[in-house]
Amino acid sequence: MNLLDYLKEKSDISLLDSSFNDIDNVILSYLSYIDFGELFAGKNSKYSIEDIFELFCKRHSIEEIRENGEFTKKAPLLLEEMVKGERFKGSKIGYYTEDFDKEKVKQFAAVTIILPDGTNYISFRGTDSTITGWKEDFLMSCTSETEGEKEAVNYLNTVSELIKGDLMLGGHSKGGNFAMYASAFCNDEIKNRITRVYNNDGPGFRDEIIFSEEYQQSFHKICSIVPQTSIIGQLLSNEGEQKVVKSNVN
Repeated sequence: MNLLDYLKEKSDISLLDSSFNDIDNVILSYLSYIDFGELFAGKNSKYSIEDIFELFCKRHSIEEIRENGEFTKKAPLLLEEMVKGERFKGSKIGYYTEDFDKEKVKQFAAVTIILPDGTNYISFRGTDSTITGWKEDFLMSCTSETEGEKEAVNYLNTVSELIKGDLMLGGHSKGGNFAMYASAFCNDEIKNRITRVYNNDGPGFRDEIIFSEEYQQSFHKICSIVPQTSIIGQLLSNEGEQKVVKSNVN
């Protein structure tokens, strides 16, 4: 079963009837790969998932996306299934931001999904196909803090002042690292609102971060989900809970 199959299977079961789970997290972390910047009127804009999908379809062909083999380009197909079913009905997407800087070696993007029960999922984008994005990944092994990690903290601090309710953080690949870092180094009053941090096959940290007081106070909220053949998700250290996903697809 893939993510699209899951959404179809859960199409008549809302989050209010069946609570948020690890697979829901993977779906929301995946949404951050969509270029919402061309759709939103401003950084503080927010739309229903139905409206944002309609705006997307006015600019892009869903059929062409179906035929695209690139992993990150298929994210809109998840949004299409979310709109069709009850699972995420009533959800809103907002506060999209993107910051790409070759000089500072920063590739960052994040978006917030406001769920029907008032919980907020902050989704951090993983590595894109640019050289800058990959250079930032390599810097994680030799520096304590990358520009993207600092931006993740700033995003969480800023957006948390604009929304109410509990917070879940998540991301895929480098986005998972950003989620963990932001949860550890955000403002103290925000930490109490964070209920779960999802690291979906993302790298960990150097020892100076792992042994920092901030990380030690927050790592118990981390759930790392990695495939059986994970490579990126095994890089550096991470003391959070780890779940290994096995595949029966050849």
